[in-house]
Amino acid sequence: MSQPKAPPKNENKGKELEALLLSIQRDPKSAAAALPKLSKDELLSLFALFIDTDDETSSKNSNLRSSAYLALSSFVGTVRHPSSTNEPEVQNVDPERQNEATVTLARAFYPTVEDVLRGSNVSHIIATSAFLSALFQVDAPSASLIFTREGNLECILDATDLAQEIGRATGKRQDGREQLELALAVLLSHATGQTECRKLLDGETSSLGGKVMSWLGRIAEASKDSRVKASAALALVKFMQGRIQDTENAQSGIPAAAETSGITEITNSGVSSVDGLAALLESIIITSTATTEPSSTTGAPSPSPAVATNHKIVREAVEGLAYLSVHPSIREYITSQPKLLKALFAAGLQSTKKTKPSTSISSSRLSEKDGIPITSPDDHRLNIGLHYGLALTLANLC
Repeated sequence: MSQPKAPPKNENKGKELEALLLSIQRDPKSAAAALPKLSKDELLSLFALFIDTDDETSSKNSNLRSSAYLALSSFVGTVRHPSSTNEPEVQNVDPERQNEATVTLARAFYPTVEDVLRGSNVSHIIATSAFLSALFQVDAPSASLIFTREGNLECILDATDLAQEIGRATGKRQDGREQLELALAVLLSHATGQTECRKLLDGETSSLGGKVMSWLGRIAEASKDSRVKASAALALVKFMQGRIQDTENAQSGIPAAAETSGITEITNSGVSSVDGLAALLESIIITSTATTEPSSTTGAPSPSPAVATNHKIVREAVEGLAYLSVHPSIREYITSQPKLLKALFAAGLQSTKKTKPSTSISSSRLSEKDGIPITSPDDHRLNIGLHYGLALTLANLC
């Protein structure tokens, strides 16, 4: 009689991760004490769950990725609000307590994050960048604290150099270079939304920051991967618009980033103005969104598979265009481009058909089965970002 086969190593690893995530969700207070004690390998396994790709492996692990977001949210909530009296409003007005919570959260992860960023293991850097991107969404203060720690920006710049050195791999949908560029561009698109991070990235006050922003400009123009282009462009837009806001706040007496001249050249590439960025985003949206065409049998519009395939690309490009639409010249330009308007409406129509729109990215709203969310937050985040971007753009046009 043959012996039963042992489960594959990856299957065992997946079950171990699932058990760990469930334990964090069910007992977040114990997890708050245990999570910082996890080994580097265990943390890297968790970090890897946040990698945002469309490949087959990612699809199979969508439940784990959803659960990872929920576990991270539970961990953050427990550290920020340790009291069982459910009085977050009272705790939120205590800056000293919240600062302590921010430091505690950062300490749980930055030893592993910094160890990885100072190395040259591409897969680990991709996973760690993906985790930091997730942390920015769940708890921006602790993510900003990690991002701005001494030496980390230099390591990110080194990672951009590493991406350029990677040779192309065969037989993969995305090669290592594009995966690393995407992970770094997405991370920077989140970091540029935070004032403290923008200070570090400002080329006028930081040569390292200027080099990182120049790299974003280069890949926004030259990358052959549309998602990389869209993420890099979004990071540039958020930096540009955020820096304008920082200047306005500084002039109002509110502590903010160093004063800048507003819309100025931020890279050595052609992507150096709102007009240049708007043109790039328009190209991305039109290229990535195949507009619907009448059906030969019904005469009704038939959805294009390209819209679903490029949903993430369109979401990020639309978000960037929405931020730029506050400028009168950009609003006038958008209204004069029928192809762009048609693509925007087609993207909104297709996303509405794809998944039911959500009004919250809170992981607690995800449907669950046996404690594991069965609806990935990716779908909700995609629709939120896209629908918000479309609504903001159209509101600004009116």
